Amino acid sequence: MDILAKGVPAGLGEPVFDKLDADLAKALMSMGAVKAVEIGAGLDSARLRGSQMNDPLIFREGKVDFESNNAGGILGGISTGAPSYVGSR
Repeated sequence: MDILAKGVPAGLGEPVFDKLDADLAKALMSMGAVKAVEIGAGLDSARLRGSQMNDPLIFREGKVDFESNNAGGILGGISTGAPSYVGSR
């Protein structure tokens, strides 16, 4: 099951106890057949160097944006405003 959420506002979640990625993983893991959850690049990120996985900030059309979305729209447990990608296996 893959989920792509567009239009997620930046700032959802908390950095320590109420992380957005943890809440999403908990919801998916509550389904009996789900045994793994990936957010963004997921397990593929283990094969990448930090410089490849990094989502650098850039200016695009007069706004701060991310060059890539390897983190799946969630950094430090908080939504970035980029599309959120969550997959389960």
